Amino acid sequence: MLSGNNKVIDMFSMIIKDASRVTAEANSSAYFLKSAILDHQSFEEIIFHNLFSEAQKRISESVDYKKIYTDYVSSNTDALNLMVEDLKATYTKDPACNYYYEPIVFLKGFKALQIHRIGSWFWSRGDRFLPLLLQSIVSELYQVDIHPSVSFGEAIFIDHATNLVIGKNVSIGSEVSILHSVSILSEGDGAEGKIIIEDNVLVSAGSCVIGDLVLGNNSKVGAGSFINATVLPKSTVVGVPMKSILTS
Repeated sequence: MLSGNNKVIDMFSMIIKDASRVTAEANSSAYFLKSAILDHQSFEEIIFHNLFSEAQKRISESVDYKKIYTDYVSSNTDALNLMVEDLKATYTKDPACNYYYEPIVFLKGFKALQIHRIGSWFWSRGDRFLPLLLQSIVSELYQVDIHPSVSFGEAIFIDHATNLVIGKNVSIGSEVSILHSVSILSEGDGAEGKIIIEDNVLVSAGSCVIGDLVLGNNSKVGAGSFINATVLPKSTVVGVPMKSILTS
C-alpha cells in the first residue's frame, strides 16, 4: 500500500508509540494491540485492518474489501489526509480518548465515518451498488445509517454514534461534531430540500434536523432539539419548538 505523506507518516509514528507504551505497561493488551496496531507497517494498513476485519468475519467473506480500500486510497489524493484529520479531531474533542489508536480500534463513530467516506467516494463516481453495500455494513455493525450521497468536510467528530441517521441531500462542512441519536433528514429531492451544515457546527445528542435549511458556521444545536428552520451563524438553538438562546 501507499506509504503516505509526512502528515500520515507522523500520525503512524504517534499511533505506534502510543500502542507500544500501553503494551509495555499492561500485559493484558499485548496480544490485541499487536494484532490491531503493531503488526502493521503503515497507517493505511492499520486503518484497513480495523475497518474491515470485523466485516469480513460477520458480514460477507465474498466481498474483496482490500481491493475496495486500495482503489479508494490510491485514487483519492485526499483519502489518507481526511483519515488523519478525523482522527485528530476525535482525539482532541473526545475527553475519553487518551491515545491516538483508540478511535481506530474502539470508537464506532470514527470507523463508521471512514467506511462512509469510501462509499461516498464511489457514489460520486457513479457506482450505486458498492456504496449501498457499505452503507448496509455500517448500519449492521455500528447502528449508524448515512446515505452514500452525504458529503463531509475534514476533521469530523462523531461521538458515540449509535442511532445516527443522515439522509440524502445533506452537505456537511469541516470541524463538525455530531453526537448520538441524531436524525438529519432533508424533505426534498435534487436541488430542492437540501440541508447544509456549515463549518464548526455542534449537533447535540437526540436532536432532529428536518427540512430545507442551513446550520450556519459556528452554530450549536442543543440536545433533544427539533430544528426545522435555518440557524444563524454563531447562534445556539434549543428545544421543541426551536428557540434561539444565544447569538454571539
